[in-house]
Parts: sequence; structure tokens; C-alpha cells
Amino acid sequence: MPEKITSWSFRLLFVLTVCAGLVCAATTVANAQFAPGEIRQVERDNSVREREIDREKRRPKRDPNEVMAEVNDDLRQLNELNAIAMHIAATNQTLKYNLIVSHAMEIKKRSTS
Repeated sequence: MPEKITSWSFRLLFVLTVCAGLVCAATTVANAQFAPGEIRQVERDNSVREREIDREKRRPKRDPNEVMAEVNDDLRQLNELNAIAMHIAATNQTLKYNLIVSHAMEIKKRSTS
């Protein structure tokens, strides 16, 4: 091994390092590109989403008073169901599973509509 490194070896090392860096950068850019089929799929997904947004904008708005009336009615009925369930639990009555299931179905219906 030579005791003194010559300047041509630095140049060679520099050129090899730059070439390796360029190769790495080129493969990264190539991996980031879409294949032709993928571009079409992305465009289809975007157009579907745009149609959904347009449909949502065109849908008629509901009257806020009507919405609040429905919410208040749902809340009143849910409170009644809760009061019945708490009364049964507090009085140590035997549980009526049909009643519990019907209450659960009513709560689920009102929570999702």
C-alpha cells in the first residue's frame, strides 16, 4: 500500500461517489412514478370523489328546526328507555330479555338515523 495517496486516486474516488449518488437518485425517482394503469385508476378515483362531492353539494339542505325537533324526539325516547331500564335494575325485578332486546334495537335505530 503506498504511503502517499496521489491526487488521481482522489479524483477517481470522487467520480465513483458521484456516480453512485446519481444512480441512487435515479432509481428513487423511477420508483416514485406511476405505471400507466395506476394513473388511470388514480384518475378514476379522483373523478368518483368529485362526483360524490358535487352530489353532496346539490342535495337539498334540511330545515334546522326540523332536525332539532327530530333530535329532541329521539332524546326524549332514549331517556324513557333508560328510565325503564334503570327502574328494572333498581327494583331487582327479573330481567325480561325480550324487553331489553327491543330497547337495544330502538336505541340502535335512533342512533343511526
